[in-house]
Amino acid sequence: MYPLVSVENISFRYRDISLFESFSYYAYEGDVVHIFGRNGAGKTTLLKIVSGYIRPTQGRVTINGFDVHEVPHLLRARLVSFAQQLPFYISPIGVYEFISFGLYTHSWKSLEKVFYFSKLMGITELLYKPLSILSEGQKKLVLLTRVFVQDSNVILLDEPDAFLDLENQDILADVISMLSCQGKIFFIVSHNLGFISRIKGRLRKLEIFRKEESFMSNIRG
Repeated sequence: MYPLVSVENISFRYRDISLFESFSYYAYEGDVVHIFGRNGAGKTTLLKIVSGYIRPTQGRVTINGFDVHEVPHLLRARLVSFAQQLPFYISPIGVYEFISFGLYTHSWKSLEKVFYFSKLMGITELLYKPLSILSEGQKKLVLLTRVFVQDSNVILLDEPDAFLDLENQDILADVISMLSCQGKIFFIVSHNLGFISRIKGRLRKLEIFRKEESFMSNIRG
């Protein structure tokens, strides 16, 4: 089976700290990769490298054969999407408009995705409210909905269960399970093993840890 995501021999330095010395990892269609490790181990940094937001010092990341750091922004958006941990939004923009930013085009077929995923995530009643008045948990659901609407091949989620109650964690786990069965690849940073255990599909584990001032990895599955 051919890997759709190839993290090839990457290294990264931040100030005087060396991260990911010659690190490689490969993910395949439908994989749900659970990334875990102690705070400060570089989990979010890895997501940012895979997303194309920051460049590694050496090595490269390819998705479907495209180098994520070299492709135009529109193509990158089709390849990979990223939901950060903290949904700090104070803009008066409406929820519907915010979610629509994840669309490539605004055809009727594309706009249907907004309503489809809003219903799946249980936020239909929020669509015409200002984003700024929502609770942190509601903002997180809106952010996740926008990422799903983007319909990228690879979806990166940093602590997606943060701010969510158990009911909404179950809803999120079901949506991730459904999309992974459709071939989407997920990289999920989470300390919540209960949430991860509720995701159905091909779960793989990737532990990131620091050892002797170098960031290492322990690949399971």
